[in-house]
Amino acid sequence: MMRGEAAILIDGVDEIPETHRSLVREWIEDLTNKYGKSRFVVSGRPSAAHDDWLENFTTCTLDPMSEESVI
Repeated sequence: MMRGEAAILIDGVDEIPETHRSLVREWIEDLTNKYGKSRFVVSGRPSAAHDDWLENFTTCTLDPMSEESVI
């Protein structure tokens, strides 16, 4: 039985030109509306978007990894 759940990962929003970011934001919002049972992770450098760029998303910051953390 299909439950309509998935993990959707969108990486590199910091590489999208500023002139296209509103289109990408609309695309992501459309995806979240269409696939509401799915979980979305959108990643990029903090300079790419303001905290409220995606209104219904929670902003998280990853800590840098040390050399010991890298396998």
